[in-house]
Formats: sequence, structure tokens, C-alpha cells
Amino acid sequence: MTSPVDVAPAVGEQPPSLKLAGRAALWIIAITVLVFGGTLALLFIPENPDQLAVPSIVLAVIVHAVLVLVALRHVVRRSNSSWRSLGLVRPSWRLLHLLWQVPVVILAALTVQLVTSLLTGGANDDAGGSMGDFAVGIHPTFAILAFVAIAVLTPLWEEMFFRGLLFGSIRGKWGVVLAIVITTALFSVVHAVLVLVPYFFTLGLGLALLRIFHRNLWGPLVLHVTINSIASATILTALI
Repeated sequence: MTSPVDVAPAVGEQPPSLKLAGRAALWIIAITVLVFGGTLALLFIPENPDQLAVPSIVLAVIVHAVLVLVALRHVVRRSNSSWRSLGLVRPSWRLLHLLWQVPVVILAALTVQLVTSLLTGGANDDAGGSMGDFAVGIHPTFAILAFVAIAVLTPLWEEMFFRGLLFGSIRGKWGVVLAIVITTALFSVVHAVLVLVPYFFTLGLGLALLRIFHRNLWGPLVLHVTINSIASATILTALI
């Protein structure tokens, strides 16, 4: 990667404001509470919720991602910003650097997680095993939907918010270093898996640096989609 460089919007483009990022964050929080809170509430209504759990959660992830994308579009359209100012610009040949950058970031994130685990006595949580038992035998249709939701839709809205709106607004207000630190920290925290914080922090740092290096969202989006695709395919292959 390179050292921080100017990642300001093109001349004439209005950079996103902190107020805009805050408004988008409120929309995301509201949608998250509504969709996932409602889904969890509905699962307690049937006498045998186990049969509905996996389909309900898969549909909830899809609905959540779509609603967040619609909300982000609404927020941006009502502001003085544009998709271009968030980093959605025409891709360039510079993206070929992803051929080495993506493996490097993935290796770095896994290494940091492994070292941290060894230093803390190899502690890990059993969430993966519990989820595996919970989702064994998932129908292929829902497996495909889950893959699309996790590998494509979720990375898309997360990158538009974290490396688009949030990164751009903080960079414009306090500079690129704080933009990297704050977005990386928030990205690792919101995933709410304490034992994997080192992994998500390293990944968030890599995503932020790709945002700077490529001066658009395509770099971090490719990395994010790649990682989620590998993880989703690995888990779903074992469960089907």
C-alpha cells in the first residue's frame, strides 16, 4: 500500500458532511432494529421456530441490505453530495494492484488474528460451531440467497457507508489519519464479535488504505466481496 494521499472529491464535487453521515447512520440503526428485532420477535411466535429460523434470518439479511441501500440513496440524493464524491467513479487500470493487495490484506488479517489468539491462550468462541449446528441442512435455495446477501449486498452497503460517507466526511473535517482510525475502529466494533476484533480491525485498516490507494470505492469493495464470498462459500458448502 502507499502512504496517505489526497482522496478528496473531484473539483466541483461537494464532499459528504458529518451531518450527512450521521443521518445515514441513524437510518441504518433504525432499519437494523426494525428488521432484525422484528425477525427475532416473529421467531418466538410459532410453536416450532427451528423450521423457520434459517429462512427468516436469510430473508432478514436481504431485506436489511436492500432497505439500507435505498436509505443511503435517499440520503445522498437529498444532500449536496453525489455518488462520485463518495468514491463511485469510473474504475481504472490501477485496480490491477488488487491482484497482490487482496491476498496481502487477507493474510495480514488472518495472521493478526492467529497471533492474538496465541497470545491470549488460544481463546476462541464457539459461535461458529453453534451456527453450524443451527444451520445444518439448509435448503440450496436459501443457501444461494444467503450467499448473495452476505457476499454482495452487505459489502456494498457497508463500503458505501464506512469508506464512502463516513470516511469522506471525517477526512473532510479532521483529515485522512483520523478518517482511517475512526472508520477502522467503528467497522471492527459494529461486527460485534469480541474474539474477532483483531481480525476485523486489520481488515478495516486494509479497506481504508485501499480506499486511499485507489481513490475510489472499487478497491475496498472488491476486497470485501472477496472475503465475504470465501467465508460464505466455505460455510455453506459444509452445511448443504
